[in-house]
This record gives sequence, structure tokens and C-alpha cells, in this order.
Amino acid sequence: MGFFSFIGGALSSAASWIGNALGSTASWVGNALSRGLEACINIGGSILSRITRFAGDLARALGLFKPYDPDAEQFGERALQAHEAGIVPENFPDFESYVEHLRHFEIDPEKSKELSFEQKAAKGLEIAGRLMEEKLGLREGSMAEIFALHAANPEYFNVTRLRQLLDGGLDIDAIAAYFEKRIGGAEALEIEDALVDLEHATQPEKNPDEVRQELWRTVDTTAQNLENLIRKGATQ
Repeated sequence: MGFFSFIGGALSSAASWIGNALGSTASWVGNALSRGLEACINIGGSILSRITRFAGDLARALGLFKPYDPDAEQFGERALQAHEAGIVPENFPDFESYVEHLRHFEIDPEKSKELSFEQKAAKGLEIAGRLMEEKLGLREGSMAEIFALHAANPEYFNVTRLRQLLDGGLDIDAIAAYFEKRIGGAEALEIEDALVDLEHATQPEKNPDEVRQELWRTVDTTAQNLENLIRKGATQ
């Protein structure tokens, strides 16, 4: 089942408001052209749980989720139920104000029973991703790519390194394209040089050539793992 079929299934198998609210998640992922995240949502289970935890941890590390906030999955649950009450991002001056409202939104336990983990997690990823994109000035859908790269290589794309990339002002879209092998030539070399400089700054005992060779191996591993996830997701 494809991701958008999953969205449609949610519409037919549960109350219509669930499918309507999840439609924005489908749009967000689609805008990112993130086949990787679509696949991870299709696969569900432990891999989706891990991505959702990562999204929440990164949002907290960036100061966008507060220490006492619910996790990303619970934010997703609140957003789905809030949608039924007509509470949507478009009603607020910015996405942060919308998330602040969700912090205080009380869920209906009976309606929660109609929601699967995959539905809540998918919506939670959108909440965390869009909050980071707005606050950091990123293209809508950029973080969907990062979540997929974390799934493909959680050791490299961890919270600490993502904070370094974001704090360093690196182009997140270009980084995603580089690790997915969608760019080459001078464009790829520019991103590669920036990544090598950043990595060398944290590991000064290694010479730049050694860091670059490690980066090449990391790119190969990440791209291959991502394609494996996409293939697996297509069979779900």
C-alpha cells in the first residue's frame, strides 16, 4: 500500500475527519518529494517510532518543543482531534502559535481509539517538521527529507549532528540531495567541502582527506539504505 493509499484508507476505515486532517500530512510529504518518509510511514512499527522520537528530540534540542511538551506522536493526536473542531494552522498568525494552542488542547479518549499509531505519528512528524521549518526559515517539506535520512542512517543523522548542520547555516535541501545522490559536479563538491570542514572541526585529529573518505562511505551507505527502505515500503 502506498502512502497516499494509506491516507485514503484512513478516510474510509474511520471517521471522515481523520482522513481530512491527515490530508495535510500527505501534502507536506508530497511537497518534499520524500519517497523515503512515505516508505517509513508505510512500514510503520519500530522504524516509524524511532523517527518520531528523533523528530521530537531534535525539536527539543532546538528549543522548539518545551521540556514538558508531549511527544511528537501525542502532538499528532491533538492536531487530528483539533482539526475536527475547526482548529487548523491557517487560523493562527504563525505555526508556532498553532502549536502553542495544541499544547493546551484536551483530547477526547473515545476519538483517540479511532486513531492508529501510524496516523498519529505521521501527523506528529508534520507538526514537528513544519515547526522547525518555519522557525529556521526552511522550505516546507525540507525536514521530511531529513527524517528519512535519519531512518536510513541514524548513526550519522543524529540530533547532535543535525544541530551542527542547522547552526552552521548549511543548506538542508542541498544536504539531502547530496546524500540521496541527486546532485553532482560543482554543486555536490560545494556541499561536500562544507560537510568536511564541519566534521574536521569536531575531529581535528583527523586529516581532511580521511574525513572526506569517511564521508564518501557514509553517503554510499545512506543512499543504499534509503533505497532499501523505499523498496520495502512499496511492498507494504
